[in-house]
Amino acid sequence: MLHRIWEAPLQSIGLGGISATSDLTIASCRDILDRRDVFQAFDAQTGQPRWQILQACLGEMDYGRGPRATPLILDDVVILLGAFGHLHCVKRANGLTVWKKDLVKEYDAPLPTWGFSGTPLFVDNKIIVQIGSRVANLVALDLATGKELWRSGIQPIAYSSFVYCEPAGKAQVIGYDEKSVGGWNVHTGERLWTITPENSGDFNVPTPIVRDDSLWLISENNGLRRYEFKDGIAQPTPVATSPDLLPDSHTPVLIGDRIYVAYEGLHAVDAMTLENLWSSDADHFMGYASLIGSDDKLLVLTQSGSLTLLDITQPVPKELGSVSLGADIDFQSHPAICDGKLFVRVGKSLSCFDLHQIN
Repeated sequence: MLHRIWEAPLQSIGLGGISATSDLTIASCRDILDRRDVFQAFDAQTGQPRWQILQACLGEMDYGRGPRATPLILDDVVILLGAFGHLHCVKRANGLTVWKKDLVKEYDAPLPTWGFSGTPLFVDNKIIVQIGSRVANLVALDLATGKELWRSGIQPIAYSSFVYCEPAGKAQVIGYDEKSVGGWNVHTGERLWTITPENSGDFNVPTPIVRDDSLWLISENNGLRRYEFKDGIAQPTPVATSPDLLPDSHTPVLIGDRIYVAYEGLHAVDAMTLENLWSSDADHFMGYASLIGSDDKLLVLTQSGSLTLLDITQPVPKELGSVSLGADIDFQSHPAICDGKLFVRVGKSLSCFDLHQIN
C-alpha cells in the first residue's frame, strides 16, 4: 500500500499535467458549472490551498474543456495556459496577475480541435508559445511584461510542447506545427530547418527529445525515428527507425543509452540504433502511460491507475513494486515528482504520495 501524505479536492477531473516544487504544487480543472478554467495552487508539504485563478471561457471541445498544458513554475511567477488560449502570468507567492493575454483574440487564432495543449517554454527571459494563426505560428513574449518580442510563421498549431537545445552552439527551440517539426532561432524567431515525415496525418502530440547531436521523434503514423544535426541543423533523413512503435500521445523518456516507450506494453530500445532490447506486455503496462525516469529507476503510471517502479540498471528491468492508485478512474494527467513525493490527480482530487514506500 502506498502511503498518501495528503489529499486535496479539485473542482473537476482534468487532463492537464501537475507541477510541483518543494513548496508549491498546481493542478488545473474546471469549475462545477463547467464555465471557467480553474488553476489551484497548494502547499506541497501539507496540501493546504494557497491561491486559485479563475478564467471564464465557454465553447465545445473533445475530451472536455479543461486546460491541457502543464503549469510552468518559475522563480517568482507561474505561467498558466488554458485550452481556449488564455495565457496568464501570475505571482508565485499569491497568484496575483502580472499580465495576461487572450491568444485567440489577440492573434486572430482559430481554436484548435483539442485546444492549446503545449506547455509554454521559458528560455532567455522569454515565454515561447505556439499560436497557430494566420499571423503567427510561434511567438516569444517578454517574461516581465508579456510584450511580444518576435513572431514566426503562419502554420497551423500542433499539440506538443517545445524544447530548447544548442546543437553546434545554435540556440534554438524545437517543436511541431501541424504537418512538420522544426527549429527556430531563440533570439530572432527565424526558422532554421524543417522535417516533414514520410507519412502524413500525425496529430503531433509527443514532445521531441534532443541530446547532443541527435533528435528523436515518435508518432502514430511514422513510428520512432532518430535524426542527426549537422552544424546545428537537423538533417531531413532519419539515421535509424523503429516503425512498429506508434503511440499517438505518449512521450518516451531517454535514460542513458536507452529510450523507454509505452505502446501496447513497455519497451526499451537502444537510443542510437533503435533496436528493441526488452519488452513487456504485462497487463499493468498496457494503454497510455506517463513515464518519469532517473539514472537508475523508471516510474510508470498507466491510464488505468497502475503505478510501477522499475530498476533499470540491468539489461532486463526489474519491478521493485506496483500498486493501484484507484479503480474506474482515467489517469491521463501527467504526475509530478519532487523531494521523494509523487503528486498525481486521482479523479476529482490531487494526492501526494510518499514514493519511498515502493522502492
